[in-house]
Amino acid sequence: MLRVLESKASAGDVAIAVTSAAMRVCGGAAFSKHLAIERLFRDAHAGAVMAPTGDVLRDSSAKPFWEYRCSERESTAPVAARGKRD
Repeated sequence: MLRVLESKASAGDVAIAVTSAAMRVCGGAAFSKHLAIERLFRDAHAGAVMAPTGDVLRDSSAKPFWEYRCSERESTAPVAARGKRD
């Protein structure tokens, strides 16, 4: 499931970058209705704000990693660093 979340976040970022570049290359012609660039640009940016957003997807996909790292750090920390007293 994590790979799906990561893939969706990455695909959204790539879609925005590619359509933005296409809009710059085509200039004013990109806004005409006979080219699909305007619609793709609009859809890419709409996908960035529709739930779940890329930020939420990245947080969700990174959460298990950080939980593992935090539990690993607590188990290897000295007793004094964990807040326990003798």
